[in-house]
Amino acid sequence: MENPILRQEYTELRREVEGIKTSVEELRGDVMAALDNMSKTIKSELSFIVDKLGTQSAYLKQIAKRDATSTEAQGSTFPISSEEDLMGVDLKILPENRHIYITKMKELLLQATLSKSIKSVLGEEIIMSTILMALSARRG
Repeated sequence: MENPILRQEYTELRREVEGIKTSVEELRGDVMAALDNMSKTIKSELSFIVDKLGTQSAYLKQIAKRDATSTEAQGSTFPISSEEDLMGVDLKILPENRHIYITKMKELLLQATLSKSIKSVLGEEIIMSTILMALSARRG
């Protein structure tokens, strides 16, 4: 013989368990949808960050190149002491860094009278070579 009270409690418990299962499945679906949305958002934000980092990296490379050129123009570039140095400087001057070299030469030339300050831009060998070429051109 079956106990009707136990049978009824069993049936109620079974319904509660089924209700809990349904709730868990609904929660699982909600969690999965939320995770999917979060994943899409994170991917989108990462793509944006990667793009911005690429842009910043390009800017930093330009700044580093400009700073290196500026440092070079201020450092061992002047005075230009030989024809090889002159050709080397000519190869280094590009449209994007031209103003750096011009500014540095102006600074050097404005430090004293031209006859003295020219020696801070051009070495004696270049000056003498230029003078000799000019004299030869006049004579010949």
